[in-house]
Amino acid sequence: MEMSEEEARNLAAQLGNPTGEDGIAVGQRMLSTNINMIRKSAAALGLKPGSSLAEVGHGNGGHIRELLENYNPASYTGLEISATMQEEAKSATGATTPGTKLNFMLYDGNSIPLEANSIDAILTVNSIYFWKDPGALFQEFRRILRQEGKVAIGLGEKAFMANLPVVKHGFRTYNRNDLLEVLENTGLKLVDFQDHSETVESNMNGLVDRKFHVALLSKD
Repeated sequence: MEMSEEEARNLAAQLGNPTGEDGIAVGQRMLSTNINMIRKSAAALGLKPGSSLAEVGHGNGGHIRELLENYNPASYTGLEISATMQEEAKSATGATTPGTKLNFMLYDGNSIPLEANSIDAILTVNSIYFWKDPGALFQEFRRILRQEGKVAIGLGEKAFMANLPVVKHGFRTYNRNDLLEVLENTGLKLVDFQDHSETVESNMNGLVDRKFHVALLSKD
């Protein structure tokens, strides 16, 4: 069944900032559809044990324990604009237990409440479409990254994204040149731009063949 304009608009809003019971349901679907992109993006970072990892837009956090087991970071900091997703991630990871190396923060989508030169790697998957000022946020990434720090961005191929009914409701899509343009004067450089494909269950129901990219950035 084709999605109505109102349904597409509501879903787009929830994808950008999952809220309430509907947001929890969307978060569960996002985990299912994003998990391969998360794995590919995390692998691109080349994380060493003992690194400090931050994730921007972690969703419901159902993947975080896997990240900890696979890469053994010294710390993981999750950054979200969605209070609903923050609470879901805390519950999924047991972050309320004293002594864990997990830290979850709400942020405003522009300024990151972390100290300069405090993070080794940043991971973000399917969140870039919703950033209000991507250039400014990239500058924040550079500020909090240590020397030789890396950023991995998982994002849908622009041509693929153009066919999704939600995209015209607040999404900004990117190809390699779009990303290079936004990165100008941010202090970050593009060092790799990978092409991937997969078959996934879409948020609009039904299997789709999805093409996506993993962009790897480093500090200039």
